[in-house]
Amino acid sequence: MTIALDLREVARSTRGYRRMLNLVIELDRLDSSETLALILDSNSDLKGVDLSPRDRFVSAARALRMLRRPLVGAARRLLLGDIRVMHFLTGDVWASPSCPTVVTLHDLAPLDLPELFFDTAREEAVYRRRLGTVFRVADRIVTVSDTSQARLELLGLSPKAPLRRVYQGIDPAFHPEDWTVEARKHFRRNIGCDMGFLFYCGGIDGRKNLSLLLDAYRVFREKTSTPRKLVLAGDPNVSPRGMKPLGELIAERGLERDVILLGWVSDPFLRRVYSSAALFLYPSRMEGFGYSPLEAMACGCPVVCSNAAALPETVGNAAKLLPPTDPETWASAALELIEDREERGRLVERGLTRAQAFSWKRTAEELFGIYRELL
Repeated sequence: MTIALDLREVARSTRGYRRMLNLVIELDRLDSSETLALILDSNSDLKGVDLSPRDRFVSAARALRMLRRPLVGAARRLLLGDIRVMHFLTGDVWASPSCPTVVTLHDLAPLDLPELFFDTAREEAVYRRRLGTVFRVADRIVTVSDTSQARLELLGLSPKAPLRRVYQGIDPAFHPEDWTVEARKHFRRNIGCDMGFLFYCGGIDGRKNLSLLLDAYRVFREKTSTPRKLVLAGDPNVSPRGMKPLGELIAERGLERDVILLGWVSDPFLRRVYSSAALFLYPSRMEGFGYSPLEAMACGCPVVCSNAAALPETVGNAAKLLPPTDPETWASAALELIEDREERGRLVERGLTRAQAFSWKRTAEELFGIYRELL
């Protein structure tokens, strides 16, 4: 039996979707005889993904022809194998397979925050048509949180396919860095943060609420004598919709000397940043799951997090939760935690425990169970 996975968006992503490569690895490790047909664009990058010889890579163009022509017989079986289930991992359904189909919907952010995603009514109509395609094609719809599932109902969207909630996992690259106090100080010095720093990692776009983050940091700096920097990691060129250029936001607040932009960084480097930050701040307005707060927790960094959308479900009681609306509240919370070593320690311990609740192995097992339902 072959399970086909659409990896086009996953493989080209430099953001959260790329974490789903861990799902492919764990599906491959399951004790089963199934083959994975991995559908990719010709320029896809799968560095670091070690799969078994029984799995195969298929170009998206070829897969599209084969999936739409189920009667091509031997050629189809040779190229794709005996496909029994097709899984679109990012909600982008670009074919109507003749086999049972699973679609993962990560969130409905474009409908929750249309002003950040659509410039015209036509763009919103196109998105809604694509969502309609998901509902028409899918035999099972997977959401990554109960919150995302509930949003379907609150927005009046009623797919015929059964809904299943399957949480995502945490990349095993994220764990507390094993280093000495001196090594940690040296790392901070190397990134320009001798006196410590607050940290944000994630998308650089309107829904991540970076204007509030910068406003809160400006208040924080005014109220403390210790010159802790604010460090931001993320690619500002991927999807800057819904906000001014990041450099302009920083300059408007006079924070050019206090904010450090790392850009995109590798996971080993990111682990060291998480492990050496005083606090991780995540004021996002909309998340279907929320990888970054969990990664920070897995590295032993205390988290201050928005209470919007799925984030309270994801982080549980292991983070300081705040409304994503008032910079003064965020600044005060950061100051209190910086000064309260015991509370920071409690958040670290809760975070490490919370992070252990999420694994890609469990995600793979639950999804494989859904595939089995459809056979």
